Amino acid sequence: EAAVEEAAEEAAEPEAMEVEEDAPLEDWTVKELKDECKTLGVSDKGKKAELIERIKEAKATVEDTTEAAVEEEAAVEEAAVEEAAVEEEAAVEAEPEAMEIEEDGPLEEWTVKELKEECTTLGVSDKGKKAELIERIKEARAAAVETSK
Repeated sequence: EAAVEEAAEEAAEPEAMEVEEDAPLEDWTVKELKDECKTLGVSDKGKKAELIERIKEAKATVEDTTEAAVEEEAAVEEAAVEEAAVEEEAAVEAEPEAMEIEEDGPLEEWTVKELKEECTTLGVSDKGKKAELIERIKEARAAAVETSK
């Protein structure tokens, strides 16, 4: 029965491709849900209900991470302004590099979009899956630390 349901959903796919991004996930086709899972860097295996649940969890995590990042960024900026008024110019120049490394917490909690932006900032390829992006960022940062010694 599940195979018949999935086949029917895939047959209706061309028509369903017009589903808007903000339409309820339950209205999306399995293919669209799997594509969204890939975009979010989560597993695209399982039944429609499992895909929907995974997407909702991933989006909730992204929102929480984004809110925390905005709050942390504001606190970091405020602290940096206060420190800049007190510290020498040389110490202030070294500070952004240190802040960038722990900017939003562990890389595993970053969104794929944030990881790709960081790759671009570091001058490395922003192509690949989330795990590949994380590895590339860690390697680039390690190389930058070695170079600066």
